[in-house]
Amino acid sequence: MHSRHIDAERAVLSINDTWLDRVIEAHRICPFARPCRTHGKLMRRVMWQTAPDVDAAMRAIAEFEADACADAEIGLLIFPNLATVATKTFDSFHVAVREAYEARWGDGQQFYLVPFHPQYAFDDGDAHRLVRFWRKSPDPAFQFVRIAVLDAVRGTDRAAAISHEIQRRLADGTDIDEVLTWLEAQKAPVALADQVSQDNFRTMQRHRRGAFEAILTEINELRHRAYAAAGLNETAAGGWADSPWTRIADAADHAATPA
Repeated sequence: MHSRHIDAERAVLSINDTWLDRVIEAHRICPFARPCRTHGKLMRRVMWQTAPDVDAAMRAIAEFEADACADAEIGLLIFPNLATVATKTFDSFHVAVREAYEARWGDGQQFYLVPFHPQYAFDDGDAHRLVRFWRKSPDPAFQFVRIAVLDAVRGTDRAAAISHEIQRRLADGTDIDEVLTWLEAQKAPVALADQVSQDNFRTMQRHRRGAFEAILTEINELRHRAYAAAGLNETAAGGWADSPWTRIADAADHAATPA
C-alpha cells in the first residue's frame, strides 16, 4: 500500500476513534461500543469510493463476514469521500445495500445494517426522533451489529425482530407517528430499543444540544486538519483500492486525538 494511502487511512480511523471515544462511548450512546472495542470485537474498513456503489459495499460485507464470523460483534464501513453526498442519497444507498444483503441471506443474515452520516439533523421532539442525531458521525458509515448479540440482550427473538423493524423504518425516513402506529399493532414490548433511545434522550436533556454540537464541531475541525495533512480528498483517493478490514485489539490501540 502506498505511504500516502496509509497516512490517509490512519487519519480517517483516528478521527473515527475520536468520535467513538468522545461521543459514542463517553455518553454511552451505544451500550455495546466500549465492550466491543476493548475486547477486540470491533472491525473497521475505509472505502475510498467517490459515489455510492452497492456492489463494492456488498463485496466488503462478504469479506467482513468471512473475517468476522467467529467473534466480531460490530463492524464499521467508513466512506470519507461521501461526506458531501446528501443524506437522502446516502439513505437510499443504505436501503439498496440492506435489501441486497437481506435478499442474499434471508432469515440467515448475521448482522443488522445501520447508516451514519455527518449531515443528519437534530430533532429532539421525542426519544425516537433524536436517534438520527446520535448517528451524526464525522464520515458517512454503515454499522453492522451482530444479531445474536442484540437477541441476547433483548431476551426474545420476537422483541429483537420488532426492534429491528423500528430501526429500519426510522432509517428509511418513515414518519415517527406511522412507526408508533405500526408498533401498537404488534402488541409487544421493545425493551432494548426503548431503553437505549430513552437513555440517550435523557443524556441530551442533561448535557444540552449546544454541548454535543460543540464536540462534533471540534471533531469536524480536527477532521479537516488531519485530512488536509494527509492529502486526503476525492481526487487523491478516488482511484485507490479500498483498505482492508482492521480490528481494534484492545484499549491501547485506540488512537489518540490528532493534533
